[in-house]
Amino acid sequence: MPVKKKIRNQFIAESILLLLTGVIIGGVGAKLVVTVLAMFKVKVSLDLFQICMVGLVPLCIGFIASVGPANIAGKKNITTLLRTEYS
Repeated sequence: MPVKKKIRNQFIAESILLLLTGVIIGGVGAKLVVTVLAMFKVKVSLDLFQICMVGLVPLCIGFIASVGPANIAGKKNITTLLRTEYS
């Protein structure tokens, strides 16, 4: 596999990992809020299907948003990027 594809795939894999982490943290947080509200006798329900559907939207949007920068990074010369100093 060419280096440019490896770099692109690494960027996409990193973004998917970050997105999944965010979705998991959000799902656990939502479940905790529902549990606390249930303690105060507030009728709220949250099932696994709802969590999955709410998590699917950010995953799709995040994946689409990460493909462009990943392709740009894959096309750049790595040695030039490593030597360049950003301000």
